[in-house]
Amino acid sequence: MHIKRHVYDYGKLAASLGLVLSVFAAGAAGQMGLGLSPMRLEFNVNPGAQQTGSLTLGNDSKEEIRFRTEILDFNIDKEAVPQFEKEIPGEAQYSCRKWLTFNPMEATIPAMGNILVRYTLQVPPEMPARTYHCAGGFTSLPPDPAAPAAGYWNEHRSRNGLGVLPHSR
Repeated sequence: MHIKRHVYDYGKLAASLGLVLSVFAAGAAGQMGLGLSPMRLEFNVNPGAQQTGSLTLGNDSKEEIRFRTEILDFNIDKEAVPQFEKEIPGEAQYSCRKWLTFNPMEATIPAMGNILVRYTLQVPPEMPARTYHCAGGFTSLPPDPAAPAAGYWNEHRSRNGLGVLPHSR
């Protein structure tokens, strides 16, 4: 029963996640933004198996952007809005956060450019067959403090998230 509720909620998640993240990714004059493609991964994977792939993280500004990756838990609240946190104890039995890795975890994206971010999801062999969920968060950072100053930093952070929904068979 609990799994069916989660699967149903993931349909809501796709719509909510797309809407929420499109707001974060929209660049306005004088601002920077990160674009992420795809914003949702859903696949079948057997316990003990590994799933790998890549994402494209884009920069729609005229300045380079540094970013940092976070591996997160997420759940869907009563209003069908995704909630991303470093850890959500109540979702621990459905979390795949500890199985997920990204490379690079931090990098710089050239102006009007993009970068590939690789991911690997390694499902432990003892995991029961069901749907799990976790996320990757990509947050822009201030310019590199070691780089020569080239003006001022207008504090604006852009954040994108990736929903990962592996279905263990």
